[in-house]
Amino acid sequence: MSAAGDPLPVRNETIPRANRARLLEAHPTDGPDYQVGQDPRRANKDDLASCGHARSVLEAIRAKCLDCCCQQPSEVRYCTAVLCTLWPFRMGTNPLRKPLSEEQRAERGARLRQARAAREQPNFNGPEPEKPSPVGNTGGEDGRDFLDDEAAP
Repeated sequence: MSAAGDPLPVRNETIPRANRARLLEAHPTDGPDYQVGQDPRRANKDDLASCGHARSVLEAIRAKCLDCCCQQPSEVRYCTAVLCTLWPFRMGTNPLRKPLSEEQRAERGARLRQARAAREQPNFNGPEPEKPSPVGNTGGEDGRDFLDDEAAP
């Protein structure tokens, strides 16, 4: 409760109702009067994003930790709920992931340098398309289409 006695705003209340409604569906047995959340595996990705849902599991965990700590990143860092299943992931990284070997680091570094070099080249989007021949295969020798003759006065 805030100082005025009003409940603190919940994240779902700040989402436009139209966006929220896209993720609801009629209950399978109770009918359209009773709304339930649809299966997120079948939900449109744009609808999920418009409702503020994270795009990765680590982002979702970080968002939940921020929610638990009143949106204070420093409190997430100092969290003492070590028995919480999300606690190891609260900083937005996976501490259980196996570290990269030196070979893997070198390979990824080489790929990154190659991608950056390719981006700076003028033909980054691939080879330039071939220009069309001045003589078309549907028109006369001068390159005009037969339809151009009909449109001419």
